Amino acid sequence: MSYSIELRECAVGYVRGGGGLAEAARLFWVSRTILYRWLGAPDLHPKPAKERRRKLDKGALAAHVRDFPEALLRERAAHFGVTIKAIRVALKKLVITRKKPTRYGESRCDERITFLRQLRARVAGHSWKNVVYFDASGFQASVHR
Repeated sequence: MSYSIELRECAVGYVRGGGGLAEAARLFWVSRTILYRWLGAPDLHPKPAKERRRKLDKGALAAHVRDFPEALLRERAAHFGVTIKAIRVALKKLVITRKKPTRYGESRCDERITFLRQLRARVAGHSWKNVVYFDASGFQASVHR
């Protein structure tokens, strides 16, 4: 975190007004090296941080995920020449999560449709109060009934 501009101006003003560097460093809780840097700088505003050149281009990684959604982390790491952890961290920063199914996929879709048709036919002849549905998927022993 950088120092505020007000603090920089006060410290530089104190030194230029006749105060000592060591005394200003103790008074404003900064190092003498920082004071020397501020005194020699044409502007007291902090410099914006430069973006470092990275081995892994995030734009290229996003394009690779879009073009090859089924690729594994190790395949992406081999493609870009980085470690698996680097791919995982970059995907997390890009907010790209693991593939998740968007809805429940039925394993026996035809049987489900047939069952629903039979259920609707029976309900049409009776009221809803008489219909009881049992889930055939089973229960876990830890579930409270």
